[in-house]
Amino acid sequence: MFRRFVELELVRVRGCPQAGMLADKVYERLEGALRRKVAFITDSTVTHMVAQAVAADNPFAAAIPGLLTNQDRERGLASVRQQVESGALKLPEPLVERLELQLGYVTDAFLEALARLEENQDAICNALLDGRRFQVIEDVGLSAGDTHNRGRSVTIFHTDAGTLVYKPHDLRAEGRLREFARAC
Repeated sequence: MFRRFVELELVRVRGCPQAGMLADKVYERLEGALRRKVAFITDSTVTHMVAQAVAADNPFAAAIPGLLTNQDRERGLASVRQQVESGALKLPEPLVERLELQLGYVTDAFLEALARLEENQDAICNALLDGRRFQVIEDVGLSAGDTHNRGRSVTIFHTDAGTLVYKPHDLRAEGRLREFARAC
């Protein structure tokens, strides 16, 4: 039911200039992270929709969705999915907007990290990989910490030359403070 939201973001990544250096495993990890974000955002809305779909058979669940049985949940979810896919039931616009915005943030942050890795590849490889230059990002660890500032979080890149931890934080201010402290 929410596949199109995830697919649109994956298309964006497949179309980025750095896509050639991404192994299939990276796309799998990114898809998983996007799906988890969808589940987090949609959980209460979908639960309510499922409860309403089974209300005739389980009126208590309609009033208190926590009373949904596993069978109710499966049957109601299938009904909601079919209705949404057929166009008979529309997803609430605020939910659609939030999904698009939040998934876009995750993708934007990932694309930003890729662009920075590529822009600074020589310096990164010299400083962190003993000069070994990576060609392929084999795997990625996403959401390795809290997300801040539009979906940015620590990302771990496993490359063919070694592992890199990307921390989306501008360290120039800390560098200046360190220089100031040394000068004092």
